[in-house]
Amino acid sequence: MKSNLKNSEETLKPKVCPRCNSENIVDIVYGYPLPETKEKASKGEVKLGGCGIYDGMPIYHCKDCGYEFGGKRSRFAHFIDQD
Repeated sequence: MKSNLKNSEETLKPKVCPRCNSENIVDIVYGYPLPETKEKASKGEVKLGGCGIYDGMPIYHCKDCGYEFGGKRSRFAHFIDQD
């Protein structure tokens, strides 16, 4: 079963990392990953953030410097698994 839940505070994905100015940024996905999400993670298209979901968690990951950043995370995961 796929979820359409999104972060309650919709934000636009930044174009560059605030630390290193890289454009190599991916979403951080929280919650138990679906097979499709695991495949995206193995391709480097997303970063798995773990099953714990708490307010204030970062929502973006810089693949170049490893910095994790972003707005306030709601109590719900930012799911990308949508059809």
